[in-house]
This record gives sequence, structure tokens and C-alpha cells, in this order.
Amino acid sequence: MKIKKGMRAFCLLMVMIFVGAVFVPAVSAESIDLKISNDGEIQLAIPPGVTLNIDNDAQYRESLTYIKEYLLKSDIGSKEYSEILRLINEELMKTEIAMEDYISILNLAVPYMPDPHQTNAKWGGNIHKAMAYDAAITRGLSSANAQILYNYADDADQLAPPLSSCNHYANTLGPSSAELYAGWAIDNINNNNEVQGYQDLAYALHFMTDMSMPFHNNYVDLINHQEYESYVGSNWANGKNFQSAMVDYYYTINDVSDTASYLNSITSGYKIYISDLINYNRPNDDWKDDPTVIANTMLSIAAGSRYNNGLVKYVQDRT
Repeated sequence: MKIKKGMRAFCLLMVMIFVGAVFVPAVSAESIDLKISNDGEIQLAIPPGVTLNIDNDAQYRESLTYIKEYLLKSDIGSKEYSEILRLINEELMKTEIAMEDYISILNLAVPYMPDPHQTNAKWGGNIHKAMAYDAAITRGLSSANAQILYNYADDADQLAPPLSSCNHYANTLGPSSAELYAGWAIDNINNNNEVQGYQDLAYALHFMTDMSMPFHNNYVDLINHQEYESYVGSNWANGKNFQSAMVDYYYTINDVSDTASYLNSITSGYKIYISDLINYNRPNDDWKDDPTVIANTMLSIAAGSRYNNGLVKYVQDRT
């Protein structure tokens, strides 16, 4: 995709803004009090009284500690590897870790880390495509524009830094990237550049869909992240038929980045249970038939579907 003018400066601004960003505490999807209007709209994507209040510094420390432990166990002996460890140690000694410093180290370390998206069946690829296309059809987009969303929905994983896949997390640039591309979609569609506009919307939907994935709150547990994504992908249209969890109604979105953060605060609440069960059963696959894992996966996909539908409506209402 063509890099837009001013993107680098804007991304830096996003990083600086998100240093002070706050997230919603994890809650059960079943516990949200919903009001559904006659046309299927679900009001109040972020319920009243819920404050966005998660300790970002603690999440950065957890992630950097995970990276450090992984690298120390590896047999890498390069100069770059040693420099990354030095930078991590310096950050962990600080009273508070700034988001831009965390992301800088993350981008350096990622080439040495396992990539949870290097698998043929994952919460990417066809799932991103399927969920974007479903949102397009649900919201009544033309078949041509729905096809654009389908074609480009998985391409965001190929973006160059700072928007590369290591930053598609709730505690990095995932939520702000959804808002960034939604804004570009609105601008391009309003300027009669619909093809580019719907490509941008496909990218925005990619980031919103990522927020529906339980492991996308923080750059940790990458092995379990990959195993879980593969499980969901291989059971998307067959087996557990997770695609059946997609819904026709939508959540109203007023602020894209806040809503994306809230979405992940719900789904990431399922991560500990899923990860603990994977670890307990390894190398067996018994966890894949666990009723709670299946139910929580369905809830995550349903929530992602609602917010994807809401994101398409958000763009529609402004074009």
C-alpha cells in the first residue's frame, strides 16, 4: 500500500498520545447491560460508569521481561541481541516506561522473536477477510466495495514500522491504528477516492478485528498465541464452526480508539484461562474441546463482529 504523506509524523504523534492512554478493566461479555433498538442498534458501546484504567507501565514491564527471558534462553549471540538486552535492562530500571521507548525496543526485538502470525490457519488471513466482508454485507455496502474489504483486510500485517504486526496490540498501536485508518477512509471516500477509502476501511477493520483476539492485549505468550490462532482458523468454517458467532447487529461507535481498547479489555479477559489450559495439556490437544474455551471464543468473535459492523457504520455516517 502507498505510504500516505505525513504518515510518519502522525504515527509519532499517535505514539506520544498513547503514552498516557488508558484501558478498560476486563469484564465479562455477558455482564454488559445492552439496550437494542428496533433497527438492531446496540447503544452505549462503552457502558456508563466504566473508566478506562489499566496500568500501562505494568503491561510494558511484563512484555519486556518476556522478551528478555526469551532472548536469554536462545542461542543468539549477535551485537544487536546484546544491545536489545541492554536497552531492556535500562527500561526495567526506570520508574515508569514510556510507550514510545517500549515500542522502539519492541520493533528491535521482534526479528529475534517467534511470530504468532506465521501459520497457515490463524486469527488473520481468511478470518480477517471473512469478518470484514461480513461487516460490509451486514451494513449494505455494494458488492464491489465489500470485495475491496475482503481483498485488503489481511494486508495490514505487512505494514512497515511503526505499524507492523508487532504493534497490533491493545497496549501498542492497535486501537489508534484503527482510528487512523478509519479517518483516512472517511477523507478518501469524501474526496471521491472510494477505492483507496475502502482499502483504508479494510485496514481499520483489521485492527478492530485484532482487538477481538484474546491474545492481542500484550506482546507476550506468543507460542500460545500462535497455537490458539491456528485452532480458531482451522475451526472457522468446520469443526467448531466459529464463523457462526458473527452477528447482524452493531455497536454504536463514537470514538474508534477508545472502543477498540474496550473491545480488547473484554476479550483479553479470556486469555489467562485459555493459556493456562494450553500449558496444562501440552503436548495434548484436550483444551480444544473445553466448553469454556469454545464459549469464550464464540463471545470474542461475536463482540468483534458487533464492533466491526459499528465501525463500518461509523464511516458510513461520516461519508
